[in-house]
Amino acid sequence: MLLMGILNATPDSFSDGGRYRDPALAAAHALEMARDGAAWIDVGGESTRPGSARVAHEEEWRRVEPVLHSLAGAGLTAHISLDTRHPETARRAIEIAPALSIAAINYVAAEGEHERVLEMARLAHEAGTELILTHVRGTLENMHTLPPAADVVGETLAGLGRLRDLALHAGMPRERLMLDPGFGFGKNGGENFLLLSGIARFCELGCRVVVGVSRKRFLGRPGDQPENRDRATLGALVGVADTGCYMARVHNVSAAAQALSALRLYSRS
Repeated sequence: MLLMGILNATPDSFSDGGRYRDPALAAAHALEMARDGAAWIDVGGESTRPGSARVAHEEEWRRVEPVLHSLAGAGLTAHISLDTRHPETARRAIEIAPALSIAAINYVAAEGEHERVLEMARLAHEAGTELILTHVRGTLENMHTLPPAADVVGETLAGLGRLRDLALHAGMPRERLMLDPGFGFGKNGGENFLLLSGIARFCELGCRVVVGVSRKRFLGRPGDQPENRDRATLGALVGVADTGCYMARVHNVSAAAQALSALRLYSRS
């Protein structure tokens, strides 16, 4: 299972908002994550944490553009993914090439955003990038106030299947498409653990599966700091490592790489 390091160019992300808005610090952190074992670096300029404010694409671009330019000059060997909900931001980032090669668009797709899914898929298809689609139950505004799902695994499978089919309809090749069940995005409390226990079923959708549980609230105790959820994050990653998932999106790349390396050594013994 590959690792994707998270690089937030935001003031309000739940884990490290504001820490890497300086382009030089962002580039140094990206290089560090790549050295620690990240095959991908995911750059985002808009937080999707509970209660976060939506930002216009102009503000998002103001945040990510200097970071992307800094990465372009840093000699980064990892693939770069752009975490954005705005096609305009994705298009402008792709136009930076060849100075910076955006290898994937990572899109958190709320319910009812069919036209935007199609637009993102067409953009990724035409640009030759990969596309990650993350499932959201509900919208970013109401996802944390929804009643429990009757069958969260079945509902998420169906939702991801619809996102997959939209992307394929837009011409996106299946081999360049990744799907993320969207832990915490409208899945409340124990529903996230049900998703973890059923994660292998998502591989049946015929696309590579990305797992994003890093430092999520459901892994910790009420009131704790996100960094204190790293050990629980590692436990979750070890649990899904041999289920066929393609990649895990993490904050602490060094610890995740060590955990997965130890697991591989244990499996060979």
